[in-house]
Amino acid sequence: MRTALLVKILPVLAFLGSAMMTNDELITNITKTLESHLLNGTKWGMPYHFYRPGLVKYGPDQWLWDSSFHMIAWSHINATNSVLDMRTMLQMQKPSG
Repeated sequence: MRTALLVKILPVLAFLGSAMMTNDELITNITKTLESHLLNGTKWGMPYHFYRPGLVKYGPDQWLWDSSFHMIAWSHINATNSVLDMRTMLQMQKPSG
């Protein structure tokens, strides 16, 4: 029960605290959060590299809507992570669309 409460409160506290952070501190915190959500490896003979939206609520899967926003954030911090995330998202795309 306590963990569930923390999961709900922490984003609010992070948001309130971000108003007092410098841009560099905010970017550092965003980077740490994204990095803590990284999943990479190989499945079905193909490499994957993506950031899941949450550690508790969502399973270890790539959620395309979230990944799109993660790619935007990473494009400003480390473009290589954006490219790897995009490759993972598109590698299973069929020629027919």
